[in-house]
Amino acid sequence: MTDAPRPKAGVFAVRQAPVLARNLIALHRGQPLARYLPQKNYLKIISLGDTMALAEWQGVTLQACCGT
Repeated sequence: MTDAPRPKAGVFAVRQAPVLARNLIALHRGQPLARYLPQKNYLKIISLGDTMALAEWQGVTLQACCGT
């Protein structure tokens, strides 16, 4: 996506996949294609090992224990 580059995060692939699937079918049928518009914000979660993690959403960062 050269016109709207995004970080390498799975959330973009997961949200783009249904649009891609519909577009492949539409292309095969000669129908118009849908445009994929990526989201601007997304939740980032990083494991810190053991039972700790960091989460960041729109500039707000939280650290939490995720243990059992």
